[in-house]
Amino acid sequence: MLGTLDAETVGALVAGAPVPADVLAGPGCLPVPALAALGVARVSAGSAIAEAAYGLVARGPPGNCSPMARTGLWTAASRTAS
Repeated sequence: MLGTLDAETVGALVAGAPVPADVLAGPGCLPVPALAALGVARVSAGSAIAEAAYGLVARGPPGNCSPMARTGLWTAASRTAS
């Protein structure tokens, strides 16, 4: 299921689905425990986590313009979480 859905709509879709129902989470989405209580089988963040990380890299440190835009170098990618 895509989009911001209320509990009544999610419950109806889950009840009528012949297969386990998945939800793509995003702004305005019901909390995961509420989705689980409605019978949702899986909640996905899709590309939201990667997009948030890309946004942080593009903005660079607070008070600076994007290092990539300024220098043309992609050095931030070398500082990954491990």
